[in-house]
Amino acid sequence: MPIAEYFLVLLFAVLISVGVVVLTPVSLKYVLAIIPVLMGMVIVPLYPESVYYGLLTIILVFEEYPAEIVESMRWQRTAIYSQSIFIKGIYLLDAILLFLVAYLMIKIFLKEKDLSILKKNKFIVPIIILIFIILLSILVSLMENPNFMQEIYDISKIGFYMTKEAANMISFLQIKVFFYFVVTFLITIFILDSKEKVVRAIYFIMIAAAVHVARGVARFAGRMSEFLNNIAPLFSDTASSFFFSMLIFFLLSMLLFDVIKMNYQRLIALGFILLSALCIVVSFRRTVWAGFLLSAVLYFLVLPKDKKFILFMSLSSLTFILLIALVLSGGLDIIIRAIEGRLQQTSMVDISSLVRYSLYMDMAWRVFTLPPLGYGILPLWNFTLEMPYSLAFNLENIHSLYFWLMLRFGVISLLVFFIFCYRFFKYSYIVFKKSDDGLFKSVGLTFGTSFIVILVSGAAHPIYGETRFMIFLGIMTGILMNVLLINEERAKENEKGLA
Repeated sequence: MPIAEYFLVLLFAVLISVGVVVLTPVSLKYVLAIIPVLMGMVIVPLYPESVYYGLLTIILVFEEYPAEIVESMRWQRTAIYSQSIFIKGIYLLDAILLFLVAYLMIKIFLKEKDLSILKKNKFIVPIIILIFIILLSILVSLMENPNFMQEIYDISKIGFYMTKEAANMISFLQIKVFFYFVVTFLITIFILDSKEKVVRAIYFIMIAAAVHVARGVARFAGRMSEFLNNIAPLFSDTASSFFFSMLIFFLLSMLLFDVIKMNYQRLIALGFILLSALCIVVSFRRTVWAGFLLSAVLYFLVLPKDKKFILFMSLSSLTFILLIALVLSGGLDIIIRAIEGRLQQTSMVDISSLVRYSLYMDMAWRVFTLPPLGYGILPLWNFTLEMPYSLAFNLENIHSLYFWLMLRFGVISLLVFFIFCYRFFKYSYIVFKKSDDGLFKSVGLTFGTSFIVILVSGAAHPIYGETRFMIFLGIMTGILMNVLLINEERAKENEKGLA
């Protein structure tokens, strides 16, 4: 065991022992609360990569929002994402991330982790600038409004039951979730510090996503009668639909670039592509539909010519098989009617569409009146969005990543985020074009196209406050960066060999 692990285990054991002695006279529940903390503090330094896989499992398999048919329940989160542990606003994922960050900081302090990887990192500059802008915006907002925990003037505008304390704290939670992206990016580049670890993580992501697809199909089969009687989304969590689309791109890429070679493996991959497509359809997430179609077109355009023909023939065959299966089962007409009904909701009659339309109209003029660094951490419940039909909506739970960045941290934060987006697409394409390894080519192509789904979803969906989206965006960015560095190192070795 390296020095850092010995040091951590010893330190944690001492701290826990002191904690138990100090807290025992106070209350037994505090002593019992120490047990999972102790387990985490010992397990993380001994098995950091396994803990990282545990993080991946949670966000890929466990949904943040319950699978409710009733749309009005969509704002509720499942326990794993909403149940505080010991401290209000600190959840299980927060504890995992904190343990991993503490572990890495001590490894860096003991010089067992090399910081030079940050100097080589192509994403670090826009991320540092964005962090600086966010922190400065929060500081300015607190300085200008030291009593920002003021009363919410009209709590009825929130739209559902929420305590005033929660209403005031929600901006903290949104910014915390957005920062998951930065934290998991840094954790990923340090934990997956070798080609073997990167490859293991990529396969683990695909397996976990496939498990999620299997569960989605089981849900569809088990709730078929309910679905037929009340045609509505079977997946309230938009991130689930994103993972379905990502798995499709991953498996297609691995088939096209001969990563999957055995015939039975190819059949399994084709089966999961069909099932993933079915899950996307019955999820009824309109932004994911739009993002998936756009990314599918771009996916086809960047492929080499010989791969385009193979893809066209494969998808034509798969579509034919799926249509035959739906016709024979009698499900085609039902799904077509459901899709038509969902698309017809995209009108001014639908409150969800009305809010998004009004938001874009409102931001067209509000952008010129925003503070330079936005409103920072201030609650925005009392900032109203005027809508047609004498309706009003608050700007706290704003349904757009881009407008949220502008409101919270100013227009400059959005510009920096767009620079990050440009770099993500640029390096995804470089990894795709220059990788000799078929798996890495698949990573570049899949992450680049999947990022489009995230951006389109962000245009009309509050993904900034959704844990699964933000954590996985950081993981994608970290893996992409490490693959890029692995390719650069391999290129240098090849040059030395030729010399």
